[in-house]
Amino acid sequence: HRRMVTPHGVAVDANGRVLVADTRGRVVHVFDSAGKQYKQLHPPESDPFLSPIAIALDSQGRIYVTDSGRSKIFVFRPDGKFLRTLGALSHNESIFKRCTGLAIDRRDDTLYVVDTVAMRVVALNSEGKVLRRFGQQGTGPVEFNYPTHIAVAGDGTLWVVDSLNFRVQHLDASGKILAVFGGQGDRPGEFDKPKGIAVDAQGRILVVEGRFDRVQAYRPDGEMAFTFGNTGNALGEFFLPTGIALDPGGKIYVADGQNGRVEIFRVNESQGGR
Repeated sequence: HRRMVTPHGVAVDANGRVLVADTRGRVVHVFDSAGKQYKQLHPPESDPFLSPIAIALDSQGRIYVTDSGRSKIFVFRPDGKFLRTLGALSHNESIFKRCTGLAIDRRDDTLYVVDTVAMRVVALNSEGKVLRRFGQQGTGPVEFNYPTHIAVAGDGTLWVVDSLNFRVQHLDASGKILAVFGGQGDRPGEFDKPKGIAVDAQGRILVVEGRFDRVQAYRPDGEMAFTFGNTGNALGEFFLPTGIALDPGGKIYVADGQNGRVEIFRVNESQGGR
């Protein structure tokens, strides 16, 4: 049974397998197109998924999945075998109020986790030890209003989707502000329901705009580079898209939430678009 209910997070591993966190399906789908194989990742029945959101891989290919309902992170081996959970202090207590977005700096395998309700970012090592926390509620620098998603760039800096402030904040790994762009609206460079985020090899920041069903790509200074997608269920169209990921070849994978699928795009550099 490989039908996706509401795909949210998406990641691509070193072997080209596409991993999808299916929030309402309460499962992680693994599509191996090269080997023409499909499987699902499940935690133990005694400790199940409730609301898997984001998915990311470390330098060893281990798979990390945030679960906003369980307020912890599930970790699997590259072959899909369950390893452990991170974040739980006791059976009903966690270091997170509601963990959502997740990015991993594979140079040292630091995990950066968005805690939407606590309005902050928590940095952990791969064993789950808290290294630092930054952010609080507000509208100033390194202040958030229900942040949701995060990406780590090749230089180790962080891009955080500050959803209800309708902006993206650029931070260094210690949580110091570097830049910010965005604003509420439906014009280029503005957001209404910003969701997933990724940074490509050129340093452009790709943000999923869930309300207007498109992906908006920005240069680091906040200038629009290109945009693609519109509302619908045909190829190249979206209905409440959420997660986004890139593979080493530059292909773009978008979790098309209410259409129950992942769409794959390639950027056509000569035209500056896809």
